[in-house]
Amino acid sequence: MKNIISVLIISSSLLLNWGCKNNVVSSNNNTDSLFIAFKDVENYGIFQVIVNGTKVVNTESEWLNLWKLYWNNFDGNGNKTPPPQIDFDSKTVIGVFWGDECTYSGCQNESPSIKSIFIYSDTLYVDVGELVDLGFCDACVKPLHLVEIDKQILPVKFIGYVP
Repeated sequence: MKNIISVLIISSSLLLNWGCKNNVVSSNNNTDSLFIAFKDVENYGIFQVIVNGTKVVNTESEWLNLWKLYWNNFDGNGNKTPPPQIDFDSKTVIGVFWGDECTYSGCQNESPSIKSIFIYSDTLYVDVGELVDLGFCDACVKPLHLVEIDKQILPVKFIGYVP
């Protein structure tokens, strides 16, 4: 009998721990959710974001500021090439960054880790998966994922494996 009670206590604590880690809300358990289509921002791997975190970009000026700080592509004259064109009248950009100096090594910065984006209870949720394999290279990389969605002005909450 004590063994059964011990198993029940351990199982309950594991489930509670899992629920806390995954913030209970996920894209898999909300039948009332409205899923939002998204696509990768063109050439997003050229960004070299050196900080961990998330970003929601709704204006051209915010986008240009991100470009000035982190865009890492130059023309033959040493000038930064323009960032990808985004129509911020109709689009929002969402980013997830694992920057953190040189913690990661691999062949690329691109880490398509955003699993889904959905609206639930007047909040836009961004469900972030685990960091994907960055390749076998020994180069210092700054993993990130930048996607664009139709314009949203709702509060945003990142869930899952948020850096």
